[in-house]
Amino acid sequence: MAELVYQVDKVTLVPTGSPPVHIEIKAEGMVSTSGWTNPQLILVDAKPDKDGNLYYDFKATPPDPDDVSLQVLTPIKASVFLYDLTGVKAIVVKSVTNEKTAYLKWK
Repeated sequence: MAELVYQVDKVTLVPTGSPPVHIEIKAEGMVSTSGWTNPQLILVDAKPDKDGNLYYDFKATPPDPDDVSLQVLTPIKASVFLYDLTGVKAIVVKSVTNEKTAYLKWK
């Protein structure tokens, strides 16, 4: 079962098309041990909030408790495409310890 990653360090929005018809959301962060798999950005609500923020949870699958894993912060990355930009002004990516916001500057 996927869990929130420990920390999100960076969120990047890559516009595609002219004018941007959709974006790729890229997130970089850290997990608390080695061995995490299947990183993903999970949309929390299909519509932005009243301020135009669209929220994503940065999740991954932790290693099995019986597996050997190193107790060190380990980098992890995930990305997802967003095709409907209606009402969206910013993307907020959440982790266990923090959240990072990236603004759609071209809108």
